Amino acid sequence: MAKEDAHGLLPLMAAARRGDALAFERLVVHLRAFCKVLARSWLGHDLSLRQADSDVAQDAVLAIWRQFPAFRGQTAAELIAWVRRIAHGSAVDWKRRHGLPTSLPTGEPPAPEPAPLEQVEHAEEVMRVFAALERMPARRRQLVELRLIDRLPHSKIAERLGASEAATRVLFFRALEQLRGLLEEGQA
Repeated sequence: MAKEDAHGLLPLMAAARRGDALAFERLVVHLRAFCKVLARSWLGHDLSLRQADSDVAQDAVLAIWRQFPAFRGQTAAELIAWVRRIAHGSAVDWKRRHGLPTSLPTGEPPAPEPAPLEQVEHAEEVMRVFAALERMPARRRQLVELRLIDRLPHSKIAERLGASEAATRVLFFRALEQLRGLLEEGQA
């Protein structure tokens, strides 16, 4: 399989266009995790917005479902770029509905868009990581998300989980080992 379509998005996209509902569902499952990551990066790491990324991802998935018949792209890169635009629009709409500024918190302009192949490679890697995280026990997954996505220090994670800081460090190390193993399994 070509590197630019390591997750098999093109066959799913082709089957979905032919009306295969199961293929479309599998395609959307792949894209939902990607939308959630994009939403989290656009919304920032404010814990008061903890569930907002799920809301934005769901809005994006609904838009993908509605707009897919009009999508004319032929490559995985075009699909990823299209999904990015939809997810970004969903994030901006969500911020507007909740009275939040739609610009980046720093007021700086966004970084230039990466090349399409880089977008596909990054999206595929993100999807691999989130698929592996989904296979982990809930507590370990939560610990990884709090530390790596929300960027909380171990002391705050310990508070939130009701454990000692030393215990959260050990659990985090074990969770990373498990995640690494799951990612390596996926490459075999």
